Amino acid sequence: AQGRPGDGCELIDRSLKLDPENEVAWLHLGIARQQLGEHQSAIEALERARDLQTPFPETVPPLLASLAAVRRFEEIFALTDDIRREDFAWRVSRLARADALLEMGRLDEAEEASRELLEIDPNDADAASRLIARCLAEPHPDQSLDRFQRLAEARPNDLRVLSAFAEFAGRIGRLDDAERLWSRVAEVDPETPTGCYEKGRVLAVLGRVEEAVACFERVLELRPGHSDTWLALSFIKTFRSDDPRLVDVDAIETNLAGRPEIER
Repeated sequence: AQGRPGDGCELIDRSLKLDPENEVAWLHLGIARQQLGEHQSAIEALERARDLQTPFPETVPPLLASLAAVRRFEEIFALTDDIRREDFAWRVSRLARADALLEMGRLDEAEEASRELLEIDPNDADAASRLIARCLAEPHPDQSLDRFQRLAEARPNDLRVLSAFAEFAGRIGRLDDAERLWSRVAEVDPETPTGCYEKGRVLAVLGRVEEAVACFERVLELRPGHSDTWLALSFIKTFRSDDPRLVDVDAIETNLAGRPEIER
């Protein structure tokens, strides 16, 4: 619990010499080994715990994670096939199954596993992120665009979906779509700078400089020290000596030492 899994492993090993049939100790040994990145031996410990107590639902999440780390996907499918909807680990198992299917390129099956979760909880952000990954994994950009469009229509206020769709549209050169989508992000979440900042970047590329400046100015109203916005604004705006924004620059410069290096 203190982030010292090596010491934890040593103590649990000693415990198991005294009580080798202790399934909880095997579980914790597997988790500690997993934290050390020793996934093969973590799997052995977790499977030993399951041999001693079946069912043992607490073993499922770490076991799925280690199986995924070593790409033993068929074992993930075998494990998740046995987990019922009412079981403790069902949601985790569906996410793990979707991830494995995505890795294997079985995209439609990954989508099906994700939608199962969204049927139960339409606000499941992790399941929605798997649908985003499925859109991005589509090999044909036009089909990805269509899939993103349908997903955004089904989830019009989902910031993850809207942001991913906007980034994708910008990446394939659909800048008008990207601008529209970043505008929507700014509408859904007006108190954070992401939507307005990204919209400003797209507008700058489109040559709509005055609109881009307005977007960046809005970001600075929300976050006066937003370093990326200052950089973007400096490319497209000529500052005059009486510009009120220079007061903000002076305040930022005074406190530069306390800012992260990349921002400095």
